[in-house]
Amino acid sequence: MQATVPQFIDIEDKVVGPLTIKQFLYFLAAGAVELIYWFFFDLSLFILVSIPTLALVSAFAFIKINDRPFIYFVLAILGFYLKPPIRIWRRMTDKFNVENMIQISFAEGAERKEVVKAHMKRGNLSHIEKALETS
Repeated sequence: MQATVPQFIDIEDKVVGPLTIKQFLYFLAAGAVELIYWFFFDLSLFILVSIPTLALVSAFAFIKINDRPFIYFVLAILGFYLKPPIRIWRRMTDKFNVENMIQISFAEGAERKEVVKAHMKRGNLSHIEKALETS
């Protein structure tokens, strides 16, 4: 007996005409907000306020960015600006022991070659790189 494999599982069902249930609920909420605008504002202010509201609701209902609804994009932006950045500093003491560090001070007569030779004796390439970049 063969089992049928469901297809198009990422497409939402159209419930109310050409709209999905989520899109319908967005427009239903926008209609309620527009009704409140109608009772509290005069006609010119109602039109001025309702156009951005309907544009935002239409964006929430229909726009997808990277196959994700626009609401996730807006929530990511709000989370980025409202949450403080988390910075964690972990001190690694085992890599930077005082015995492994080479203390070289640039005297007035010291040349770059002498500094590189001193670092090469120790065999530390990162210090050679730092010496060449900073001098």
